[in-house]
Parts: sequence; C-alpha cells; structure tokens
Amino acid sequence: MMLKRGQWSVEELSKLRSHYGRRPLAQLARELRRTPETVRQRALRLFAGRTRVGALADPECVELRLMVGVAPLDAMALVLGRREDNIVEELRAWAATKRTGRFADWELAHLRSCYGSRPDWALRLVLGRTLAVIRRRARDLCLGKDRGVASVDLPQLEKLVKMRPQPTVRMPRWTSEELEVLERLYRDTPNFELAKLLGRSVKSVIAKANERQIKKSADRLRDMGRENVRIRHGRRSQRARG
Repeated sequence: MMLKRGQWSVEELSKLRSHYGRRPLAQLARELRRTPETVRQRALRLFAGRTRVGALADPECVELRLMVGVAPLDAMALVLGRREDNIVEELRAWAATKRTGRFADWELAHLRSCYGSRPDWALRLVLGRTLAVIRRRARDLCLGKDRGVASVDLPQLEKLVKMRPQPTVRMPRWTSEELEVLERLYRDTPNFELAKLLGRSVKSVIAKANERQIKKSADRLRDMGRENVRIRHGRRSQRARG
C-alpha cells in the first residue's frame, strides 16, 4: 500500500478528528494511508490549544468511554482538552463504581458499539460490572469478539484495574447447513433474529452475508430504515426528558 505524504485533505482531517483516540492508532493510520507517527503528530496540531477545567461533562464522558482500551492517556487528554490527572481522576471514580440490575440505555449502546473491539478489562472499567454479567448480556444481544482485539493499557490504573491481555478468539467455521439457512433467510429476516437462530453474533452474520454477496430485500431495507428512525426519536425524547 502506497503511503500518502504532504498536505492533508479536508476529508482526512475530518476523519482524524472523529476517530483519533477512538480507534487503535495502527488501524486509523492504515485507513488514512499514513504512518502512525504522522497521524499522531497531525493530531497534536489538530487538537492543540484547548484546555478545560472542572468535572467532565456528559458528552466528554461518552467520548472517554470510547477511548478506554484503545488509546493511551496522553491521547485521551489531547482529544478532550484536559489535563492527564483530570482524566485519571475520572477513571479512578469509574473503577470504584459497581453497578447491578438492569443495563441502562447508554450501557447497551456502549456494548453494541464496543464489545467486539475492546478488551474485557476496558468494558469492566467503563460499565462497572463483572465480566460474567457483561458476557451474559453480550450473548443476549448476539454480540461477539473480533478476531484480534487491540489493548492499550493504562499504567496509571494498574493498582485498581487488572489489565490482562485479550485472548485470541477462534471463529467456528460455518457449516453447509448454516450457510443454507443464511442464503434462505437473510434477505427478509432481521439480523438479530437470524443470529439467534444460528447461535452466532450479528457481526458474524453480516460479514458472511457480505462475503457471499447476499443482500437485504427492498422491503426489509425499508423496515430497517423505519426502525432506525424510531430508535433515534426515542433517544432524543429520553435526552429531552433527562
């Protein structure tokens, strides 16, 4: 792959602003076709000059949750415009939090977004729940781990959080019977229902369908669009009430 050099385009800078610290640096560098060091140096310039004080606001906490496990402390501080000790204080408070009972909407959203790509220790830290509970809820949602999960440890929390390396996940091969079910039902069946039926993750079902070039039907795509609108409307209503 040929690496890019020189001036950054508006599209590249937009992607850097949206994803720096939220994706592993090596992955983002590959997507931008730049070296990791070039990406890091450009991020230093892009996010420079912002310093906030006081407690982290809710939107900042949302951003921080996305960075735990894939970004070092200096990248977190850079993106949020905070001092490193301010970030550590917030993370220590999270480490001391123990949640039980029903998962809140933000927890479910974080699981759906990050379960596959974040190390287990990062999920425990962000959600304040035991790994057994997190895994059980992930199975209910038909979520699975990616093959290779990057893990960027936070030495500043080593006395509070056990940051073990993430084991490599072995993906079971698809059987001919499973492929027949996929070919027959994928067009008109919700991905979650099909994943439940096959005992696989939603991501695995979608990836295999893409690999075999199976597309959703027009009717199913319209239903998915309406479902997404209802979800977005529900989230806006909850924010307005909160």
